[in-house]
Amino acid sequence: MLIAPGHADPAVPSSPYRYLRWPENVTVATHEELRPYRYADVDIWTAGFMRSDVPEAPLRDFARREEGTHLLLLHASDMSQVPQDVTPYKPILPAQVQESGFRHALLGHYHDARTSESITYAGSPEPLGWNESGRHCTALLTIGDDATVQVLLEDINLRQFAQETIDVSGMTSLDHVRDAVMAMREEKQLDGGVIRATLVGERAPSLVLDPQALSKECSDGLAYLEFRDHSRVSHDLAAAAQEFTSRGEMVRKLVDHKQGSRQEEQAVGRALQLALDAFDE
Repeated sequence: MLIAPGHADPAVPSSPYRYLRWPENVTVATHEELRPYRYADVDIWTAGFMRSDVPEAPLRDFARREEGTHLLLLHASDMSQVPQDVTPYKPILPAQVQESGFRHALLGHYHDARTSESITYAGSPEPLGWNESGRHCTALLTIGDDATVQVLLEDINLRQFAQETIDVSGMTSLDHVRDAVMAMREEKQLDGGVIRATLVGERAPSLVLDPQALSKECSDGLAYLEFRDHSRVSHDLAAAAQEFTSRGEMVRKLVDHKQGSRQEEQAVGRALQLALDAFDE
């Protein structure tokens, strides 16, 4: 077993990488420069983070290996596919992997699994947040007799994070919302998942949505369920405009202003929605 410490778990003096006595079959790369480790006929080149901030590009001055079979094991960032909101560490490019003579690079840092011709990320064993809805795998790399490389990703995570949208238009009871959650769970195979559901659409005034109460009512079969209510109450503007009340007068005046530009119509529509919601409270 070969371990390459990353930026979040560098091999500092207080790290278990440094003070524990590891079994003989475990090697921890407690060095910042790339070094080869021989396994059968394959050289695996690796390096570890000895401090949390290591900005340099690891393959910038690497001398190309012409003979033999070489793999790269590293905590690094493929700059051709940086995920949103992820800070790159040890930047490399697929072309650098090939130009350096590596058959393939097995990298850590991106938590969603992915593989390409030159680079594979197995991902974290489990997702760590809402933005990690991709795959989380082990990566089995096989080198053929002709030195060709095949990578098999196998999913291993027991939990999954998912952000879903539920349209409550036409729903008139909490049972309808509960049924929609159950259908979503079954259709997308989210049993045991950690779910954030956003409610959208226009709902009947009689349908009162309390996100916290809904979470308790609809969480069967899920590890965690969180609701965000972005729905709107559906108002009958024609009926409201016929009222001889301050509410009716307000609706009539605002409706008269909806004859302007599209931007003005949207602003007036939003004002009507907010005003009628306030009257109903």
